[in-house]
Amino acid sequence: TRLFEPESLDQLSDLYTIVLYSNGGTHAAQAWVLLQQMGIKSYVMLGGLNYWVDAILNPQPPGDLAADSEILQYQFRKGASGFFNGGGVSVEQENQPAQSDAPRPKLPPRRKKKGEEGC
Repeated sequence: TRLFEPESLDQLSDLYTIVLYSNGGTHAAQAWVLLQQMGIKSYVMLGGLNYWVDAILNPQPPGDLAADSEILQYQFRKGASGFFNGGGVSVEQENQPAQSDAPRPKLPPRRKKKGEEGC
C-alpha cells in the first residue's frame, strides 16, 4: 500500500529497474497494472517468490533420461543456489564416477627386446 503514496512514487526513477514480486505473483501483477497506468516501467517476477525459491534455491535434479538442456539448466540453478545461499559458485558434474584417492599399483618397467635397441 505504501507504493502508491506520493513520497514513495517520488523515489521511483528511470535510473532503477523496478521488479515487482509477491508470493505467487497476483499482487505483483496488480501493482504492475497500476504502475503501467501511471507510465512507470516495471517488471513482474515470473511465478513470484515461491517459484524462485523452488526453482533457484532448491532445484530438483533432472531424471536419468533428461536432455542436455535440462542438465545445463539444473547446473546453472545449482550454481545460483550456491551463490545465494553463501556457498560460492561451484557446479559439480552429477552422475560421474568418483575418483579414488587410492594409490595406483606400480607396474614393472617394460623390458626392451633385443631387436628394439637403437643404432
